[in-house]
Amino acid sequence: MFFATLKTVAGQVLMLYLISLIGFVTDKLGVFRQADAKRVIDLLFNIVLPIAIIYTFMTMAYTPDHVRGILLAFVCAFATHLVGGVLGQLCFRHRSPMERGVYRYGMLFSNASFLALPLALAVIGSEGVFYCSVYVAVFNVVAFTYGIYEISGHTAKIDLRRLVLNPGSMAVLIGLPLFFLQPRLPQVILRPMEMVGNCNSPLAMMIFGTFLANADWKRMFAKKELYFCSLMRLAVIPLCMVGLFYLCGVRGDLLIAMVISASAPTATNTAMYAAKYDNDAALGSELAAQSSLFSVVTMPVVVADDKNGWVVVDGFHRRRVAKAKAHIRQSLGGYLPIVRLNKSLEDRITSTVRHNMARGAHQVELTAKLVTLLRRHNWTNERIGKELGMDPDEVLRLKQMQGLAEAFSDREFSRAWDVDAQTRAAGQKKRSDSRL
Repeated sequence: MFFATLKTVAGQVLMLYLISLIGFVTDKLGVFRQADAKRVIDLLFNIVLPIAIIYTFMTMAYTPDHVRGILLAFVCAFATHLVGGVLGQLCFRHRSPMERGVYRYGMLFSNASFLALPLALAVIGSEGVFYCSVYVAVFNVVAFTYGIYEISGHTAKIDLRRLVLNPGSMAVLIGLPLFFLQPRLPQVILRPMEMVGNCNSPLAMMIFGTFLANADWKRMFAKKELYFCSLMRLAVIPLCMVGLFYLCGVRGDLLIAMVISASAPTATNTAMYAAKYDNDAALGSELAAQSSLFSVVTMPVVVADDKNGWVVVDGFHRRRVAKAKAHIRQSLGGYLPIVRLNKSLEDRITSTVRHNMARGAHQVELTAKLVTLLRRHNWTNERIGKELGMDPDEVLRLKQMQGLAEAFSDREFSRAWDVDAQTRAAGQKKRSDSRL
């Protein structure tokens, strides 16, 4: 199929599921069972995820655009959960409170922490993680209140203190002052935080794998309710939010980050919270598993607008298949789903580099040429390093690959000595001294 060729997104999903396969296999072997995974959930949500969020805020550069982006990200994230919650209240009214709670939770809450964050990093870099972290904070506020109330079958009491005193919110409350103050912390502190934060996705997916090992795979593709939830989570809610965001003037990296977060598949903690509140964890796993599989076919081709028409930034082969295969072209009505990037040439270059780095397919020599091109567009070394996720030494090494003159073209030097002139001057001085 056409959408099966979405290599970037499919690659990310495949990698995540390969990690979950570890949990699946270890559960079947009895090494790490679902009961063991439940005890690791608290470590994940109370330690690992907050550290990942705090680290992102600490390392993000302070600019007026980022401050405005944070405020808009909060509004967009709350709006997404509000719209999803309202739509959820209209569905599954005739189900039992417990079953209804799992469906509504799975329909409302996206896998923002474990899938949207890695995808946002691949598409728009550190700013994607920055804005998605705000979405995750709002996710936690709503999940720890309304979400728990629903998935517990309306038995859990909403503790208003948890609006603030939950790991996601506390992480943002700690991260925001660090973002504004921009403290310079030593690598002995930053590096461990980065390493712990990097455990976020692998740990969550291994836990998720243990729940998949106990899911009913026949029911996953037999129950029409699961298909309905996947449709709402992956298509209806994201499309509603894209229209709303665009009408409200949200653009650029913030729009992309919010759309990625809103269109991610069902949160893996649907199964985790269902188990925690004695609900149907298998149903939660089925919701998350089916929507995650379908999410590969719901991500559009990325393009950008050029003076002479449309330029494909990522998705050349998808576009070619959609045009060449008659049955695919007919099924799409002759149209190609796209996301429009309002970015300059150099910004689109950096986006492409991040895509390829995320897949491990970028070549060093080509990267060096791109760094040189960005320098010729008056990008500083600091900006290149930030946008491409490189440290200063790596940027310098890549510039040196194009020649020392290119690497140090932005430096000012004193005038060089002319050896012949210096020799003549020394000889004249010697003859002058001898006459004296």
